[in-house]
Amino acid sequence: FHSGNVSLKDALQGMQLRPYFITGIEGFSTRDSEGRIPLDSKVIAVRILDELATRAGFTWRDSYGASGLADALPTNESIGDGTSVGMGDILNWITQSFDLAANDY
Repeated sequence: FHSGNVSLKDALQGMQLRPYFITGIEGFSTRDSEGRIPLDSKVIAVRILDELATRAGFTWRDSYGASGLADALPTNESIGDGTSVGMGDILNWITQSFDLAANDY
């Protein structure tokens, strides 16, 4: 796409994306016993990502991250050097470590 050799509609064709789900206070409770998200998941972010993957020709289910907002954003805590951790820090880490972020609430 960037060099003009691929059309925008085919830009993600064949890619394996790594999403990160921020899932609200109670966490990502819709995984099976092996940590996989069921194919018939009712989580709206999962269903939308599945549909986008089908239409755009990419995969995502082999590598993803997920945590509850409470897990991702500690309150009044600091990392090892005493630096305060905020939502901006969490989102920065997510965008450096994963291809996209989604939430389900």
